[in-house]
Amino acid sequence: ASATGRVLVAHNEDDPNCFVQSHLVPRAVHAPGETLTFADGTAVIPQVEETLGYYWSEFRALHGEPFADAFLNECGVLVVSNGCVGSKVPEDGSVTGGIGYGLRHLIAQRAHTAREGVEVAAALLEKFGYYSARSYQICDKEEGWVLQVTTGHNFVARRVGDDEVYYIPNWYTIHEVDLSDTQHKNFYWSKDLVNYPMSHGWYTPAKGGDFSDFDFAAVYQSGGFDIPSNQWRSDLAWRQLTGAPLPHRTFSVKAPKVYGMEELKAVLRSHYDGHEEDLKTDPAMSPHRYGICRDTTVESLVVEFADDPALTCMWRAFPRPCAAPFVPWYCGMTQLPPGHEWIGPKASLASHFAVDASELAYDPQQAY
Repeated sequence: ASATGRVLVAHNEDDPNCFVQSHLVPRAVHAPGETLTFADGTAVIPQVEETLGYYWSEFRALHGEPFADAFLNECGVLVVSNGCVGSKVPEDGSVTGGIGYGLRHLIAQRAHTAREGVEVAAALLEKFGYYSARSYQICDKEEGWVLQVTTGHNFVARRVGDDEVYYIPNWYTIHEVDLSDTQHKNFYWSKDLVNYPMSHGWYTPAKGGDFSDFDFAAVYQSGGFDIPSNQWRSDLAWRQLTGAPLPHRTFSVKAPKVYGMEELKAVLRSHYDGHEEDLKTDPAMSPHRYGICRDTTVESLVVEFADDPALTCMWRAFPRPCAAPFVPWYCGMTQLPPGHEWIGPKASLASHFAVDASELAYDPQQAY
């Protein structure tokens, strides 16, 4: 459904009080027995023999930001994410999850395709567990996969159809799960995905043993998920993409047209002009308040995949795309422009959850 004939991805990252540093991480060979740990999790993860090179947008903040960073690796696999309204699985420590921030890093390091990225994530989630409610978009030039995760070990992934357009604000959107798709043409799921909510009284099939009525988003999402800002952002995006608002928490629809770069940039830049919650109802309201371009937007990406991964282009605008140009950054670049990195990737990873306040001081040599 794209003008390029390949997948297109458009993503705004919204996080308060963050700034962005860019890194190029080279391909690396690792010693036998090497392990990985991340400061926000308890998992001790065996490292693979060789990891891929990748570009990394790091979102740094005094509070330590575990769920914002974006990655594009040398094989042309992209990882971005959206926080989701809390699921019914508690996030109070009663359900263990040993991995959080590290999941996106490991997908970037290990996945040669988007599908493999889902498989890498699935294996890690099954073994170590997760500690948040989140949607990952894992994409390459051929396929767009959406992986939605709960606290604990449960997840479901769905492939966006080749003739479809997908949009998400910040809630679960995967509904039906084809549990007969054992070849994983369009779905992956955790082994306890259905049994877990049944054991907690959240789901009972209408017909015993027939799970065709299982709806992941409805079963796992907690009460109060339908928050107004998500409703308004859903209406705003779908109206631009299809000409009319769609039911909230729609996963994807058959695309009514072919989309190009400029249309996706316009969606990411949009505010609530003409919406019932626009400035007419509150003359003092910021236009960023409930738009897709928001007061918390810190980076905007439109990724134009190419047949040669080195020519895949990240069009980056920051901090807010309504006021900044989209500038091309290519996957095959061999060095960063001046001012976009002031701490190297190893030191940045080590200090990601302990950012020094001096980094927030204005420095005219820093691009962000």
